[in-house]
Amino acid sequence: MEGGAKMVVRASSEGEMGQVLGLGFFGLMTIGAHHQQHHLMIATGRSPH
Repeated sequence: MEGGAKMVVRASSEGEMGQVLGLGFFGLMTIGAHHQQHHLMIATGRSPH
């Protein structure tokens, strides 16, 4: 996968997998504790990546 990235998502149930599929990549990136930290870093002038 030259020049790209791969994200692996695992679900523990069919319901959870349905949520993952419904949200898609960008939806998944909005949930979880990493998202708040990302915005705090941007707000304080630090690179989040």
